[in-house]
Amino acid sequence: MKSLLRLIAIAFAAAMLFAGPALAGNTKLFVSNLPFATSSADLRNAFSAYGTVQDASIMTDKVTGKPRGFAYVTMSDSSEAEAAITGLNGKDFNGRILEVKTAVSREESPPRAGHTPRKAPDRQRW
Repeated sequence: MKSLLRLIAIAFAAAMLFAGPALAGNTKLFVSNLPFATSSADLRNAFSAYGTVQDASIMTDKVTGKPRGFAYVTMSDSSEAEAAITGLNGKDFNGRILEVKTAVSREESPPRAGHTPRKAPDRQRW
């Protein structure tokens, strides 16, 4: 009995490792390549076919206020999020091909190419 429980625990851990954040309950999706005329209501309508949409927010430029072409959509359940990914990723949305994937927190994402954090100098220069 102990070996069976240990085997189940190992299988679950492996599934969590290989399936990624979606299996772990991540319901926030990153949506890119959006047309600039897309509204939050348009996103809600598109994603509501796959489940309950809790939040849909389009990212805008700080200075101009214009959309940046990507958004975050939060679904109510991880299975609905997976259904939205399989249903909308690579599909045409108002003339553009969407890219939909699970959102990754900044701590989990790799550093950007060519970006190194500033290091304080060891001594004063003057």
